[in-house]
Amino acid sequence: MKKLIVAVLLSAVCVAPALAEDSPFYVGAQASDGYVGVLGGYQIDKMFSVEVNYYDFDSIATPFGSTDISSIGVAGVAMFPMSFDKVPPFAFFAKLGVERTSTKTPYWGRKVTDTNLTAGGGAQYSFNKNFSARVGVDVAGEADSLYIAGIFKF
Repeated sequence: MKKLIVAVLLSAVCVAPALAEDSPFYVGAQASDGYVGVLGGYQIDKMFSVEVNYYDFDSIATPFGSTDISSIGVAGVAMFPMSFDKVPPFAFFAKLGVERTSTKTPYWGRKVTDTNLTAGGGAQYSFNKNFSARVGVDVAGEADSLYIAGIFKF
């Protein structure tokens, strides 16, 4: 799965310059201590956007095989641009959405799904009009994660 994520991101980087400069679409990669993922978004205006994401969590080894966990979700994102003297411009953001997590265990031979409300926030810095970096926190159900992300705007 991780090879697929890398291929998608490399394709997006190569295709981005050929697309229109003012496109509202963006893609990105997100990583935490326990997962890697991809995200895609549509920027409605300068302040609001909608994002979808897919996360592939680290497999958990058990005596009966490995447990695979993945998650897919959608969230609304609100950006709050900041500008201070002698500080590069950046933005704080807040997210609210829903996430569906699937756990496949070899012991029971079945897939268990769980749907949770997710909320989060953090800061985003734009290096230029096409590339940004994020650091943030997401809380989904009883789980929380600190992550970093790279975002490519077409």
